[in-house]
This record gives sequence, structure tokens and C-alpha cells, in this order.
Amino acid sequence: MTDINKKLAEFGIAPVPKDMKLHVHCYFGGCPECGENDGFLNVEGTHVFVCHMHKTGWIVGVNLFSAWKEESEEIWEANIKLLKDYRQVEPLICTDYPYTTCSARLARIPSRQGKSGF
Repeated sequence: MTDINKKLAEFGIAPVPKDMKLHVHCYFGGCPECGENDGFLNVEGTHVFVCHMHKTGWIVGVNLFSAWKEESEEIWEANIKLLKDYRQVEPLICTDYPYTTCSARLARIPSRQGKSGF
């Protein structure tokens, strides 16, 4: 999403027409609303990529990134509290790496897709 689209979105103006194909740069996918992500949160060893603007998230795996080992239970509890207001979604596939998809990884994780909270 361009900077101007982000500024428009802050004012409640749709940043991207729904029929427009979004370009997703991140290997781990993008929000189905805007194609972007704001990085990931950890809950113990589980990694959840999120879009804070649209309150969406998707699990990409467990123990892929070592950062979770340096986090405390308080951080995980805060992440759980935040994610309760987010919808678990199927991410848009990365267009920079067309041969990869989160779908195969997500297929092994019990889905709550479309439901509120994780």
C-alpha cells in the first residue's frame, strides 16, 4: 500500500478498489484487505502475522523465528489479548515468490478462519 493510500485509509477512505489486484511483497503473505502486513507477533513459539489496520492475522508456523525465545510470558499474554479482536484469515499469496504459499503450512494448523479471535 502506498503512503498516500495509508493516509487516505486513516480517514476512512478505501485505499484500494476491491477489484484491483494487490501486489504482496512478503514471503509470509499479506492482508486480504490491503495486501500488507505489520510483521508478526509471537504467542510462545507460534508466529502470527498481522495487519493492524484491518485487524486480521494469520499463523505462519511454529519456531520459525528465534525471537520468541527472548520474550516473556507477559508479552505473549499481551499478544493474546490483542489478537482476541482480530479475525484469522487466509493471507494473500506473495507475488514476489509465486512458487510459495502459506496455504500448505496453514493446512497443518487447525483453522479458525473468519472467526473473531485466535
